[in-house]
Amino acid sequence: MQTRRVMIVEDEAIVAEDLRMCLGQMGYEVVGVADSAVAAERLAKSCNPELALLDIRIKGERDGIELAARLQEQRIGFVYLTSHADEATLGRARHTEPLGYVLKPFHARELHPVLEMAFHRHAAEQRLRSMENWLATTLRSIGDAVIVTDAARRVTYLNPAAERVTGWKLSEALGIPSADVLRLVQDVSHQALDDVVARAMQGEATVYLEPGVELVRRDGTRLPIDDSAAPIKDDDGAVTGAVVVIQDGTERLRQLQEQGEVQQRLEEARRLHGMGVLAGGLAHDLNNILTTILGEVGLAQGDATGPLRERLDEIEAQAMTAGSLCRSLLSGAGAGPVERVAVDVGEVVQACLGRARQLAPHGVALEVLSEAHGLQVLANPTHLVQVLQNLLQNAVEALAGGTGTVVVRTGTTRLPTRAPGAAGFDLELPVGEYVWIEVADDGPGMADAVLRRIFDPFFTTKVQGRGLGLASVRGIVRRNGAAISAASEEGHGTVFRILWPAASRRDGSVGS
Repeated sequence: MQTRRVMIVEDEAIVAEDLRMCLGQMGYEVVGVADSAVAAERLAKSCNPELALLDIRIKGERDGIELAARLQEQRIGFVYLTSHADEATLGRARHTEPLGYVLKPFHARELHPVLEMAFHRHAAEQRLRSMENWLATTLRSIGDAVIVTDAARRVTYLNPAAERVTGWKLSEALGIPSADVLRLVQDVSHQALDDVVARAMQGEATVYLEPGVELVRRDGTRLPIDDSAAPIKDDDGAVTGAVVVIQDGTERLRQLQEQGEVQQRLEEARRLHGMGVLAGGLAHDLNNILTTILGEVGLAQGDATGPLRERLDEIEAQAMTAGSLCRSLLSGAGAGPVERVAVDVGEVVQACLGRARQLAPHGVALEVLSEAHGLQVLANPTHLVQVLQNLLQNAVEALAGGTGTVVVRTGTTRLPTRAPGAAGFDLELPVGEYVWIEVADDGPGMADAVLRRIFDPFFTTKVQGRGLGLASVRGIVRRNGAAISAASEEGHGTVFRILWPAASRRDGSVGS
């Protein structure tokens, strides 16, 4: 068994020597003798004993009771050895929580059990202190906020995470009612909730808060939280307090919102895909029928004259219109292969603007605010023209009263990461270089409810519209590996933006 180390603090040399001999015979290791507080502190620091046998009256300005407080800081246990048993001295000594007392004159048979009990108590207190330190370190280190109360529901502890979450410092919160620190409200109605600590203590069971609870922090700001409170019971089962664990619910809410948005996009994609498949199938079948009709009309026109020829010509014109509608449906459904080449954006923009200016009312101005010199995209040339013409036509038609301005802007950007909804678009785009093309008008804009549906097949706000123009545009854009977005605000116009995969510029580089 390990030898127990003892320090003697006694200013009477004969008594000190007698103690040394007795302790040695009992099997204790005496590390040294000191006759003053200064000498004792020096000896304790150099020899690190487990226990000190202290005379209360020693040499120097400080007595043994004052020395005991310093020894406690070094985690050295102590037993008082004194001939002073007056109430005042014992009162001072009790406040230092000694491990025992030995009155002079002493006998070895009295000293030994006191020291054995002192060593046992000291070891137990050391284990308890280590456990307390371990628990305190654990509570300080965990990410969840922890609040502890006593039986009167007053705060006895906050860990650092709880200080951050509540806005209260431990020193400020100690002793105040837990309900003042844990002010909980419903996130929608803002109605105050019952004291969760009281519920846990009265019910003597763990209480979990329902979703949708916010904590009103000390500065008045609100934080979504997940919360649980559990009663603290002693060995007899009596409730002596409660412990509350709080988690910041901000990240959970963000993830739920993201999941909801992803689910909404998936549902929208399924719906649009189903409509696209249906529209594409119908368009394909109708196109075959129209081809037959146009063929028969062409044959009949060769022999027809007068009113019959006029009717046949009208049939042909209507069939051609229906064929155009079928092609729009097929484009929106993403049917058919696409051959893409490098297309000069600037040339296409100028050509489309020229045609749009011819058809636009006199009060509408069409402008290019950024030149696209040498910018090239990888696209089907006919598709790019169709998209720009459709967007320009929509922008002109959106101008109330036939007056206003339509602006075309172009530029380049790079998507550094592959992510759904990149740059506000509804399609996952690969990493790489892109040319962006914007068509903006200063018309009346759109409400959010309308904006969310503008790319839906058959949705339109126009009296004579079919609702296929923008659906077709999105289908064409996607078939070319590009993406389109729309932004609008009532009273502030509308902006359509396309991200189109860039091709090499004429100088061999990609535009920037």
